[in-house]
Amino acid sequence: MQHTLSYKNISISISSLGTELQSLKNWEVELLYQKEDVFWQRQSPILFPIVGALKDGSYRYDEKIYHLSQHGFARDKEWNLIEQTENSLTFWLNSDSSSYALYPFDFEIWLMYLLSESVLEVRYTVKNTGTKNMYFSLGGHPAFLIENISDYSIFFPEDDMLSIDRLQDGLISISEKRDLEGNTLPLSEAIFRKDALILRSLQSKKISFRKNSELILEFDRGNFPHFGIWKQPDAPFLCLEPWSGYADMSDASGNLEEKSWIIELSPDEIKNFRWSVKIESSHF
Repeated sequence: MQHTLSYKNISISISSLGTELQSLKNWEVELLYQKEDVFWQRQSPILFPIVGALKDGSYRYDEKIYHLSQHGFARDKEWNLIEQTENSLTFWLNSDSSSYALYPFDFEIWLMYLLSESVLEVRYTVKNTGTKNMYFSLGGHPAFLIENISDYSIFFPEDDMLSIDRLQDGLISISEKRDLEGNTLPLSEAIFRKDALILRSLQSKKISFRKNSELILEFDRGNFPHFGIWKQPDAPFLCLEPWSGYADMSDASGNLEEKSWIIELSPDEIKNFRWSVKIESSHF
């Protein structure tokens, strides 16, 4: 089911399947990638209860092996719209019999899309509703519509050098450093040939996405500690991804409790996350 919301100059469309953002318009100009047959068939999936891939596609918990595909299952679940206001939509998902086979924890997640003038804010609340400690990661994956990638750059106000982790067979295996000139990373197809740029030590909380030096949007990763940047080769989109965790390391043990940057929640404990994007121009 599709849910739409308009507030001042911004409008959004959300699918209840995966509570996925499928349209983001500013003054009726579309800013979000619209699925094309030859490219990616998602637009802004929710990453839960893992971010990225697991080593061998599985993890071990309480002496059992569980299989979980890249980025988890929340993006393929039907969410319930539980509240709509003048400028917000709030969706809800909980554990059920189908999730237990993949992830043996009781949980609830609330996801709010909140609009203000020129700003989309996305808020997540994760609650452990079980009687044992719960382990999870969470992330966003919005794909913004672009034209020629070489026209774009990203400004990192607090970073003059990036430490970048790279993937091999879906796992973090390679690290590199890239100096920034004027705190700016020019974008190109070439820098994505090794898949995503994984930034685990980024200092900048807010980054500026620019086209030919013109500020297009400001992305605020809120309290997400990590950040990913990805595009499919030759595709007309760029993903700006706030993450609480990331893919397994190539030498990961496979034990869920030992996974790098896994979040542990006690029974009845709640964890909140947020990211936002401020639209500065519609000249995408």
